[in-house]
Amino acid sequence: MGIDRIGGPSGPVPTTAPGEISSTSPTAESTAIEGAGRAAEGSDLLGKLERGEISKTEYLDQRVQEAVQPFASALGPERMDFVRATLRERLNDDPVMVELVRRASVKAKEP
Repeated sequence: MGIDRIGGPSGPVPTTAPGEISSTSPTAESTAIEGAGRAAEGSDLLGKLERGEISKTEYLDQRVQEAVQPFASALGPERMDFVRATLRERLNDDPVMVELVRRASVKAKEP
């Protein structure tokens, strides 16, 4: 009954390594659900951009807001502004993001 399992069984053997989240744990499930919700919101925003309902600037601003929202309680207003500005700048410079927004914008302009 030792903790190192030498003295006999002391319960079920854990199937995950220390620090990992089991795929059946409530934390893993809620994180997966939240991630799916954010992905749906992101694709909805992209759809709005493609349909011309929002501008490129509005799309990027909303995506930045979604990305920094989880940190709002941990960071003060000045730091949040800094993080928003830095992320927005990176999105403007990221070639993958620039191409994605360009493609969506072209679809919005097509009849």
